[in-house]
Amino acid sequence: MGRHEELTEEQKKYAEECAKKKEAKGAGGEKGEVVTDKSTFHGKEERDYQGRSWIAPPKDAKTTNDHCYIPKRLVHTWSGDTKGVSAIRFFPKYGHLILSAGMDTKVKIWDVFNSEYQVLGYRNWRFISTFSTGKIPYVVKLNSDDDKQNILLVGMSDKKIVQWDMNTGQITQEYDQHLGAVNTVTFVDSNRRFVTSSADKSLRVWEFGIPVVIKHISEPHMHSMPSIAVHPNTNWFAAQSLDNQILIYSTRERFQLNKKKRFAGHIVAGYACQVNFSPD
Repeated sequence: MGRHEELTEEQKKYAEECAKKKEAKGAGGEKGEVVTDKSTFHGKEERDYQGRSWIAPPKDAKTTNDHCYIPKRLVHTWSGDTKGVSAIRFFPKYGHLILSAGMDTKVKIWDVFNSEYQVLGYRNWRFISTFSTGKIPYVVKLNSDDDKQNILLVGMSDKKIVQWDMNTGQITQEYDQHLGAVNTVTFVDSNRRFVTSSADKSLRVWEFGIPVVIKHISEPHMHSMPSIAVHPNTNWFAAQSLDNQILIYSTRERFQLNKKKRFAGHIVAGYACQVNFSPD
């Protein structure tokens, strides 16, 4: 099963192609080809007249906004990927750049302020290291605590959440009680705990660093929840359920479902809508 429940036909085909290529290439590349990581800069110049890097935010960009507004019109379209785009993320704090993960195997960075061009297209920019168990990773999360910036949590296709120390490249912990592929990892309670969802249609709450489930949420009526987001006040999280509902759970001790707040209306069962909250 795995997360293929939530993938489009194009994504399924692409995942299968990647697996076949990886198996065929082995360590030396296909037919002796050496596989290399490369990047291509598409901007006008990498530094301005003051020596500021292209990655630095514009001077008039604020780290936070006082208000969020409902979009009313299309402002700009970024195009250039040869295949579908599976994920996009704004740069943190300033949001002056966008990263896009394309199914053409490339990650791209786009300039939001000067939206007429793509800044950087690359397979792995400043490639540092690789972490792998040989299984497909479905979700990657970093611990945001200052003293845990080296900790990486990865939800895998083999039902495990694997914890890596990026400094040593070693696996320091495995969380293994799900019965299906792990779809999400979400830190709660000031990063002391994290919530995971799975293709087994359950939610599990873990104490960070301890591979024992402290809360198991599974009911006959539940569906897989491939997208979870924490509310800005950190007391709640929203989960996009594959029965076309968005459900709200408490992040308190009991992690209860809020039955009074249920959002329904979508008609795309089987695909993740990727729920999120505005900062305000």
